[in-house]
Amino acid sequence: MCDEKKLNKCIDIIAKYLKLNHVEQIPPSEVNSCVKGKEFYLPVFPVHNQKKDSTRLVFDSSAEYDGVSLNDQLLQGPDGTNRLRRVLFGFRLGEIGFSGDIESMFYCFHLDPPDKSYLKFFWFDANDPTKELVPYRGCVHLFGNRPSPAIANYGLHYAAKNATSSTPEIQSFVASNFYVDDALGSTRTVEDALSILSGVR
Repeated sequence: MCDEKKLNKCIDIIAKYLKLNHVEQIPPSEVNSCVKGKEFYLPVFPVHNQKKDSTRLVFDSSAEYDGVSLNDQLLQGPDGTNRLRRVLFGFRLGEIGFSGDIESMFYCFHLDPPDKSYLKFFWFDANDPTKELVPYRGCVHLFGNRPSPAIANYGLHYAAKNATSSTPEIQSFVASNFYVDDALGSTRTVEDALSILSGVR
């Protein structure tokens, strides 16, 4: 039996992903263009958080087909995550505390076109539940993929180091004050806090 509320939330989520180019419907001319063994279809299902009354879609890279999952074939990469204790201690150094968050951090990093074929999934044609299921593919690193945290950490530091507006202060903040996608910082003045937040953004 169909849960209309969950279905509608899933439709809204996919609409957002399509608008932001996080996923795309595969053009009919490309559906069968992959080299054999160079594609993977992921199960997709909603998870509802009752406390937050929010729903998110899970692309299950750990689901197995014929005894193999996508995550079995991916390398994790180095752990570039700051230690939480270090980030928390840094939050106590100044009089003015502030925090920040990178929305959907993994989705900030796009895939090379050939790699999109490993993140295929079935969804409704044109995101319309009255139509048939057709193939889609992810265009970004998805939550649940084994290497996504390492790629996101590396990408964040690379962006901070190479941005034209970056300064040593901003690079140092990103290197020391982020725990994955959450930032904590403290300064002596409100002006310094606003300067750092503006620079990091």
